[in-house]
Amino acid sequence: KHEYWVDLLSRYYTCNNWGIDGFSCRHAITSIYCKGDSVYSYIEVAFLATSFSNTYSHGITAISRNEICLDVSDKVEILPPYVKRAPDRPRDKRIESTGVMRYTAHKCRKCHKTDRH
Repeated sequence: KHEYWVDLLSRYYTCNNWGIDGFSCRHAITSIYCKGDSVYSYIEVAFLATSFSNTYSHGITAISRNEICLDVSDKVEILPPYVKRAPDRPRDKRIESTGVMRYTAHKCRKCHKTDRH
């Protein structure tokens, strides 16, 4: 059985989801309902529809081509970035996966051949 501590005033509880994503988890919502408060009063202001509409209420204007000032001459040569090659591992010291099985040749007691049979 798990126990969680919920502090509604500081908006903290021990499962720590409120601090991570800003939304109340089921433990906090249960505490809010038991207290008799509205769940919407504990939502962060940034997640409200009014904040969204206030943010995008102003028109977004495009930038005209005359406002963009590009000074590009024909002499500029764009080169790819320098990439240093990572060092390779030596083949004989390569770490094999756990699924690889190595077979060693054993000599048969009857026929004295070194073979797997």
